[in-house]
Amino acid sequence: MGLMIQSRKMAHLHDLPLDLLDLIIVLLAISTDGARDLTRFAATCKQIKIMAERLHIQSIVNLHQLTFTDDYTKHHHPHDLLCECAAAGNREAMSILAMIIINTGTILGRVKTGYFVWRLLVQAYVRGSQ
Repeated sequence: MGLMIQSRKMAHLHDLPLDLLDLIIVLLAISTDGARDLTRFAATCKQIKIMAERLHIQSIVNLHQLTFTDDYTKHHHPHDLLCECAAAGNREAMSILAMIIINTGTILGRVKTGYFVWRLLVQAYVRGSQ
């Protein structure tokens, strides 16, 4: 008797139910190195990136492992993960941005970006206190 070998279709991440995929993203976001883990996972494909950019995900991203340096150039863009998380109401992200503003006067010394961050912090604070 010969063994029948069945060929299997390779499973893809997209084959998972959306609820399960959402749970995986939430668990990555709140993990010890949540910001880095979420960023790496979101870089795998467009669908996951879109799912990771939702407000309820960005509001819970763990930023504890984000190191403070004198080089704030990584966070100068309004669409940076730190700014996006602050806009979503992530208090840790708002605190980090406030520290950047305190330490540099304005974020990167750019008035336009500095104004954006102040406006973002005020909006997120008002949204969080409601």
